[in-house]
Amino acid sequence: SKAVTAMDQVTQANSAHAMGNATLKDKAPAQAREPLQLAVRAFSTLHSQDPDNRTWAFGLIRAESALLRSDAKTSHVATAQRLSQRLSALEVGRRPSVRLHPLRTELALLSAQALSANGDFPGARRVLHDTLAIVGPDAVASKSDLKLVQAELDLELGLIRLAGQSKEERRLSCQAIEQRLSNPHLRPLVLVHEGLTQAWLLAQQCLGNEQEANKIRHWLEIQRLLPAAPLSSTP
Repeated sequence: SKAVTAMDQVTQANSAHAMGNATLKDKAPAQAREPLQLAVRAFSTLHSQDPDNRTWAFGLIRAESALLRSDAKTSHVATAQRLSQRLSALEVGRRPSVRLHPLRTELALLSAQALSANGDFPGARRVLHDTLAIVGPDAVASKSDLKLVQAELDLELGLIRLAGQSKEERRLSCQAIEQRLSNPHLRPLVLVHEGLTQAWLLAQQCLGNEQEANKIRHWLEIQRLLPAAPLSSTP
């Protein structure tokens, strides 16, 4: 039946996206492309059958964003911005959805990476700051919603890694991460939650707190979670 076919397509789309995302997390972007392409095709079919269905539209944007992340090229300014515009179009007349903040952050980081690769550092900084202004207040209000907190931290880390940042701008971003993770709801999760621990390490390295950074680095090495390219200390 048509209903069964649609359900099969949903299952296929979500399974393919989950597989591709997991492969991306394992640092194997080339292997992630095939399942992500399958997810894009499946969500495209669903979306074409019901263009007003916001769930299918969101699923398609999410799958296309993941596929973009799997591409080693960094000159995808137009594509990343187009996906961001489509996400914004889903929210016309509505308050920005907290549920979409992780995807909103992912697209902002892709746009900033592409803009930075093209030498447009002010544009990259503006994208990250504008997205942080949307995501940050909701992340703070949630206190301990780790997906929101991680999205907020990823934007701050994006600012830290951005070429063209002054030492003072970089230091302020590092301090913002340290202050955020010093929150009593979050500090106990350092050395428990991988993403928060990585962010704390980068902040400590950036601020030159080598003793604390070494302790965190040792824990990550034991867990085999140390980033491939640690951030260098700020003089």
